[in-house]
Amino acid sequence: MKRACLIYGLLTVLAVAIGLLTAVEVQWTELVERDGSQKMIQASRLAREWFLRVDEMKQAKGIAGEGDKHAVYQAMIGDDYTPMTTTLGSLEAKEIAANPDFAAVLVRLLTEAGIDSTGTVGVTLSGSFPSLAVCALAAMQTIGTDAVILSSLGSSTFGANQEYATWLDMEHWLAVYGGCRYTSRLVTLGAENDNGGGLIEEGIDWMQAACERNGVSLYVPETLEESINTKMAILDDADVDLLINIGGNQASLGPGPQALLIPNGLQTTYWPVVDSGLGIVNRLAQRQIPFIHLLGVKDLASQYGIPFGTPASSAPAVDVYMIRRVSIPAVVTSIGIILLMLVILHRVLHELTVHPSEPISEIPFFKKYCTIKGNNIMNYLPTKKHGFHDGRSNV
Repeated sequence: MKRACLIYGLLTVLAVAIGLLTAVEVQWTELVERDGSQKMIQASRLAREWFLRVDEMKQAKGIAGEGDKHAVYQAMIGDDYTPMTTTLGSLEAKEIAANPDFAAVLVRLLTEAGIDSTGTVGVTLSGSFPSLAVCALAAMQTIGTDAVILSSLGSSTFGANQEYATWLDMEHWLAVYGGCRYTSRLVTLGAENDNGGGLIEEGIDWMQAACERNGVSLYVPETLEESINTKMAILDDADVDLLINIGGNQASLGPGPQALLIPNGLQTTYWPVVDSGLGIVNRLAQRQIPFIHLLGVKDLASQYGIPFGTPASSAPAVDVYMIRRVSIPAVVTSIGIILLMLVILHRVLHELTVHPSEPISEIPFFKKYCTIKGNNIMNYLPTKKHGFHDGRSNV
């Protein structure tokens, strides 16, 4: 009987707990706009406009990518492999990243870091995630901050790795046809040592041609350390307040294993574990300059409320702009009810243990608080004497 009582009691508590949790979620939870949500919406709209501008330019030039043809922003997806491809990348990650709501997330993170129109943001990016780069530009332009952009043209698979749709081409289209205020201060080839190491000659030719047609000088460092030092000098001269890193450029992350340990999202107190093999992100972190690291896209999307999978529509992600605020009194009351039920269950089990051989109707606890129907613990009902209904009509 004690075992049956325990099972029955726990199932009852579980059922009540599920019911209360559902009620809290449905009835006592409200959606509240985040602080700064209007600027977040503005940035997302600007990023969407720029995504569509890239789409228009690629269509006009007859350039198609190899992503899902039904994706809303398919134009932000490149090809699987081209001579510009540096490393393997995930098509799913590129499709998740092709979401203008990342611009809203970046407005939120920049604001949390204290960046406003008086600040200067450094940006290091590769061609791997052009959609995130566009979102970063949209977020900074919405806030009104100054920016120093250091770009590399190499790209992982499905990034900006097409001959006539490199990151420089996209940046140029946005500046000329989209009203973007920012262009790259320095451009490198990327890949090994940030100087095109490991790329075939055709890929380097493509990138050199992209620089020529967009009127940009190409910087080719002799070594990786030279690239890091040159870029650091530019960022130091600009006195940046924060760094946004997009993608896995070697100069940005460094050649050592520490590159794999850099956490995603906004980091204001991060400190590298080692002092050797550090790239730009970690060297600035050692100076207590905060950074926003955008590389593990699934982790970022999960952390900030961006939906996974190919977007079926351009509707904004609710969790990006809203906070779910739960009624504290409702939660406290629900917890209190559950705890009370557990206390009662514990008392019932205690009484059955103390009086193992007595009929239930003779156990003092049940005689005091219950009207017994038979001799089964399942059949006892609280009495009216103690404020409960006994199952009989009182009309």
